[in-house]
Amino acid sequence: MLRLRGFRLDTISQVSGRVAGSGIIPNDALEMGGWIQRETQTVPDRLWRTLVADRGPNGKSAPPWYSRTCWECLQRTDRLGDLDIPDLKTNRGLASAH
Repeated sequence: MLRLRGFRLDTISQVSGRVAGSGIIPNDALEMGGWIQRETQTVPDRLWRTLVADRGPNGKSAPPWYSRTCWECLQRTDRLGDLDIPDLKTNRGLASAH
């Protein structure tokens, strides 16, 4: 039995049905964060701040331009709507947006 002391900060009400390894963020997880693919020019705060742990360089608060950078990355999801981070990091994912 696990016993804890403290207070309940929040409750997890939904989890992604797919587990993607190797740095791939599945579409259903992005949708849980409020992302509606290609229907908006902005990314919901709750999504981009979660993806960057709401932190910027040196552990300081995330700069506002991170939102736009996140939007640019989300334009390069694969045909299933998944975001392949290793692909983006090697620039292969930046060559063409669909």
